[in-house]
Amino acid sequence: MISWQLFRQSAKVNFNKWIIVTIASLLLVAIVMLLLSNTKSIEANKNLNKMFDDSYEQSDLKKNVLDNYLVLSKVYNIINNSYDSVNGVVNTTVNDYNYYYV
Repeated sequence: MISWQLFRQSAKVNFNKWIIVTIASLLLVAIVMLLLSNTKSIEANKNLNKMFDDSYEQSDLKKNVLDNYLVLSKVYNIINNSYDSVNGVVNTTVNDYNYYYV
C-alpha cells in the first residue's frame, strides 16, 4: 500500500514536474487524435466525392443507353416497315409473274 503522507509529500515536491508531464501527455494525445480525425475526414471526403462521381457517370451512362435505345427502336421500325413494303412488292411481282408466265 501507498502511504498517503509520502504521496502528499512527493506531490508537493514534484508538483511542477507532474504538471509538465501531464500537460505534455495531454498535448501528445490531442495531436494524435487531431491527426487521426483529419486523416479520416480526408478519406471520408474522398469517398463521398468518388460516390458522387460514380453516380453521375452511372446516370450519364443510363441516359446515353436510353437515348440510343430510342434511336435504334425508331430505326428498327423504319427498317421493318420498309422490309414489309419491299416484301409486299416482291410478292406481288412474283405472284403476277407466276400468274401470267407460268
